[in-house]
Amino acid sequence: MPSPRWVVLSVLFHMRRATLSRPVGYGQLADVLGVEVGQRIPSAEVRAAVLELRRSKGMVLDDSDRDTYSLGSFFTNPVLSPEQAEQLPAGITAGRTEKFRTDLLRLTREVTKACSQRHKIG
Repeated sequence: MPSPRWVVLSVLFHMRRATLSRPVGYGQLADVLGVEVGQRIPSAEVRAAVLELRRSKGMVLDDSDRDTYSLGSFFTNPVLSPEQAEQLPAGITAGRTEKFRTDLLRLTREVTKACSQRHKIG
């Protein structure tokens, strides 16, 4: 029986050189920067703020910080509704089996159901 756990094996980042950041999309980051979500500001300021936020959560390697080796998440996972999962582009499962897509949809439904029950949604 396959494991119900998923492991991220690789990540691809597309970087661009720019003086201004992309529009700030995270509320907590916008708060630290003192800007509104959606504003663009100098990239160097965003970098410094991201490092400050991560450092406050023990997510920056620092031998003098005992929280350096936190096992906290480094990214936010999107939560999709079953309808949104059904709309995923066909390429999202490229090279995967139909079972992969079926499992993805099943897990999405289970997470949605569990969240709805926990938060008394719907």
